[in-house]
Amino acid sequence: MRTALMSALIAILASTPACAILDTATEIETGSEGKGLANLYECITAVTVKVLVMCETGQAIVSKHGTGVLVGHKGNTYVLVTNKHVIDTPDSLPAAEKVKHNIEHPLLGNVRVKVLATDEERDLACLSFESGENLPLARFVASTPPLLTEVYHYGFGGLWYKGPFATKGVFSSRSRVWLSLPCAWTVTCNVWYGSSGGGVFTASGRLMGITSVIDIERREYLPWLVGMVPYSELEKFLENAGF
Repeated sequence: MRTALMSALIAILASTPACAILDTATEIETGSEGKGLANLYECITAVTVKVLVMCETGQAIVSKHGTGVLVGHKGNTYVLVTNKHVIDTPDSLPAAEKVKHNIEHPLLGNVRVKVLATDEERDLACLSFESGENLPLARFVASTPPLLTEVYHYGFGGLWYKGPFATKGVFSSRSRVWLSLPCAWTVTCNVWYGSSGGGVFTASGRLMGITSVIDIERREYLPWLVGMVPYSELEKFLENAGF
């Protein structure tokens, strides 16, 4: 009887397709998703820089920072976008004698940059630098994604966040009115001071806009709301700046 049972089991196993014995669909899907996120992270970090501002007075040197995204070039001149408030002189130093602007690029390291144009109404600044390297650039979305689209942010947080960090959220609204930035759309990626100017990207790695303002009046409830300058405003700004 035992022999007959084992023979029957062997016959069943021999006639069963291999894929039915070990279902690897979940494993394959998980691996594919992980690879996709790794590629997305690599794409985002390659075009994101830390923006450094150093203000000198007769008595002190004060530094601040934000985030920026490389978006274009003409020949060896590369341009990036960030917020105007990122590059502004701190209110505590209204009479700064010298202001220097640098970036920390993932490939080039520390690079001096020039301020090409600013727009206070849209809180935007365009910075440029020279490089003979073929550097990756962010590409804008072709059209406005639908609400609830998953989006990804990457930026350099405040003083107690020494390194950059990435967050995920959704495209929440095109109609919320930010008193300080009427053109802004809303996303729910958690960010912090220093992340200003960081890109908001879709899952395909396309740039949808850059963060500018946050609403943390009720900070115990996360995620909080983030005001983002959309790609349409960035395109107008860069066109006016000659790019």
